[in-house]
Amino acid sequence: MLKTFVFRAVFFVLGAAMFSTPLKAEEPKAGDQSAVSSQVDRGRQLFRKATEGVSCTTCHAMEGTGAAVGPDLKNLGAIVGPRGLATTIMMSVTCYVQEYTPKNGASFPGIEKSKAGGMVEVWDMTTNPAQLKTFKESEVTAKANSAWKHPPTAMGLEDQELADIIAYVKTMSTGKAKEVKIEELH
Repeated sequence: MLKTFVFRAVFFVLGAAMFSTPLKAEEPKAGDQSAVSSQVDRGRQLFRKATEGVSCTTCHAMEGTGAAVGPDLKNLGAIVGPRGLATTIMMSVTCYVQEYTPKNGASFPGIEKSKAGGMVEVWDMTTNPAQLKTFKESEVTAKANSAWKHPPTAMGLEDQELADIIAYVKTMSTGKAKEVKIEELH
């Protein structure tokens, strides 16, 4: 009886020792909220500070940061899927940028802000940050842009970086964090 008691006690102590070692924390799985939060944070950093070239905040505003010069990405991100956003981000030429030529001055790439009462306000895209210029409609002409290129095309973005930026834009647009996978971009 004593042998049985000792055997059970030793077995219990060894078993308790084996199973009391701390278990290694599992890595976050795809779709896990911590993985999604990390992706959104990486996207936020890329949106605000480009690794190469001009950051998105030069022309777009998000979370109170940046310039509201280009299209509102919050509206776009709410309705366009990852593939459409990837295509839009990587377009070299956008329909919003036109080539403006004032009667007394050199041509420049610009985005029209407003047109009213015979006046036109245009964001001059040759400066960083963009400079707002005002002209009489009769003193400036606009035609399709042929020289200005959308900055992300020169940034050398990897697919994962593009997915991270899109996850950030979609999260800020919808209020719901969701992982964006590379496969969704193509």
